[in-house]
Amino acid sequence: MSRVQRISTVLSQLMSRRGYASVVAAEQQMDAIRNVVGESLASQIRIGRLRSGSLEIIVADSVTMQELTFQERQIVRRLADMTPEITIKRLRMKVGQVSGEF
Repeated sequence: MSRVQRISTVLSQLMSRRGYASVVAAEQQMDAIRNVVGESLASQIRIGRLRSGSLEIIVADSVTMQELTFQERQIVRRLADMTPEITIKRLRMKVGQVSGEF
């Protein structure tokens, strides 16, 4: 006999298994970063993983990385204000592919 489950529980499990929650979190982080650094810099970056308080950011080039490095403290503070449910202590940046097919 099957066990009856709440729809919210089933949806939560499905989102977790399929990785939808991480996609939504990445979109929220990208929106927050766009608000913090502006559209011109945001178009040059892609959000990676969040591990142990370090948010990985892939940047298009070393110039963008340098600019973000100068602003890192301010960015982390503003991200903490905008997304209190996500703990970000530092940014970890690396140059890589930002847009297009992988």
